[in-house]
Amino acid sequence: MGNGSKNQKKRSRVSISAVLLSLVGIVFFVLAGWQAKEMFFPDKKAQAAVITEQSSVKTICELATLRSFYHNVAVFEKEADAIFRYGVAQVGAKKMWMEYSGIVELVVDAGKIVIHEPSADGTVEVYVPDATVKNVTADKESLSDPLIETGWFTEVTAEEMTAAFAEAQANMKQEAEKDQMLLDRAKENAKKLLEQYIINTGKGMGENYTVKWLTSP
Repeated sequence: MGNGSKNQKKRSRVSISAVLLSLVGIVFFVLAGWQAKEMFFPDKKAQAAVITEQSSVKTICELATLRSFYHNVAVFEKEADAIFRYGVAQVGAKKMWMEYSGIVELVVDAGKIVIHEPSADGTVEVYVPDATVKNVTADKESLSDPLIETGWFTEVTAEEMTAAFAEAQANMKQEAEKDQMLLDRAKENAKKLLEQYIINTGKGMGENYTVKWLTSP
């Protein structure tokens, strides 16, 4: 009788232990499943945070930078001094020009891009601002020897050459800023890369996103 009671208590303890282990296993399984869901199937807020990641958008805009090569001419011209303007001497008259090549860089400001959270049907609304001219860079190695014409007792100074070059660069920037086709190409570059980024990011999270472009933020 004593041994039977002890064996029954032992079996009871084993059963209780088994139940506790089973409960621990269930809790572990539930927690593991929840963590896996969070890892592989993030909620909408997490998905939106991934898509709108500013560092990624900035990188995309840098990749979308449009570089256009150009040929330019720097010119400096000064008429002869008034008292010599119609004489033979032409004192003070001078003219200089030199040719060179360079690059115009057109970019889209990443800080002005607006990406809204995905809608229930997977539509991501995106606003992209117009492109702007970032840099106008001259290739110094392409500079030709300046061609100079001067009147008597006259020379073109280094300061005048520098001023002529700076003016040529400024004019080139203004021309690029008026080139709507070039600006549109730079914007389209950014839009294409952004669309690929959003669609591919969505696929990585098991979502099929489509992009809708907005005309205002």
